[in-house]
Amino acid sequence: MLKYAYAYEYYLMYNKAVKDLGLLSRVSVASLGCGAMVGYMGLVSLKDIRPLEISYTGVVLVDWSYKPAICAEDQIFLNMKTKIGDYFRDLDELKEDIYMFPKSISELSMEEVAYISDCFRCKNGQDYGGKIYGHDDVRQAAEKMKKGFGSRVTGQKRIGFIM
Repeated sequence: MLKYAYAYEYYLMYNKAVKDLGLLSRVSVASLGCGAMVGYMGLVSLKDIRPLEISYTGVVLVDWSYKPAICAEDQIFLNMKTKIGDYFRDLDELKEDIYMFPKSISELSMEEVAYISDCFRCKNGQDYGGKIYGHDDVRQAAEKMKKGFGSRVTGQKRIGFIM
């Protein structure tokens, strides 16, 4: 039952992000520390209110045995990494519409947060123009993002922070 409550929170965050970015029919998401893909469940729920093509990249640190059913028309990519920062190191450019830090942010060291922040500044030769969302169940996780990303945090909601 708890996973459905989390899926609903992700649904709310993704719904806001899709609206904020003006994404009408297609969204690309990288979920950093996606775990059992509960965030994907929330994202797929948006299809109940609008037609939406989904490209979802899950960066996973632990290979969970449980995974939700995948919609046949969605593009799903799972990257097994030992650190979230490794995902960014391997990218040539940032091209996803939304970067989601589910619960993983509370487990990152300040050095890794700083490295990821630098990637958002320099991968495309300019600041990243999309949205970075994170789940802030743990208050210290949101504070860690504020320290790592500084003034790039533009707002904080009950269910997440927005940069």
